[in-house]
Amino acid sequence: FLSELNGNTLIAPLLYTTTADTTQQEEGSGLLGTNQVEAARNFIRYVTGAVKPLPAVKWADYNNQLAAAYKKPASTTETSDERTAREKALASLTDYVASTRIYAAKNSVVNSNLYYILSKRMPQQDLDKSSQAFNEFQMATRRQYDPSKDADHQWIDSINTASPAAVQKEMALLLSEINTQLYLSRQQEERLLLTNTLILINSMASVQPSTTLSTEDE
Repeated sequence: FLSELNGNTLIAPLLYTTTADTTQQEEGSGLLGTNQVEAARNFIRYVTGAVKPLPAVKWADYNNQLAAAYKKPASTTETSDERTAREKALASLTDYVASTRIYAAKNSVVNSNLYYILSKRMPQQDLDKSSQAFNEFQMATRRQYDPSKDADHQWIDSINTASPAAVQKEMALLLSEINTQLYLSRQQEERLLLTNTLILINSMASVQPSTTLSTEDE
């Protein structure tokens, strides 16, 4: 099972490795990620469909429609048939360009969310053993248990024997970290709001007002 097809490749690591994996895939097995960073990027390419070109109109058809939309009338006065053909071609081009832009705008939300997840797990510059996701994990868990310290020298033990001034300092630091976590949560909520809004927009497309009026007798 290719790691590039597994969502855990993107979200499971707190810190991506950048060293090459000695295990190589066979040729023809798809995109080849030699480390966790490349594997996560390949997963994004697969899940967003970036590995498969979008369907597009033929270049010749586009040029023909473009020529028809801006075709000059045969005489000084444009006939109704010529105007109808020109307006129809222009409307077709406008609809195609608009639908392509709508798709690109919606797809940007998907890519932004996925690459945001990836960026939080990328090794920080000059700090190969740290990432934003790893730092947030340490901030949230180091007071419960710090694996770098002995069982008898955990945070709770130091608080139990600390002076009142030291306890107040720890309280100030804790409040600061809580404020940081609240800010990070607000960032996540904004992305959720954007994503949910996009879902609502897509669902509203199926209940758009009708473009025709009923002419049947009641």
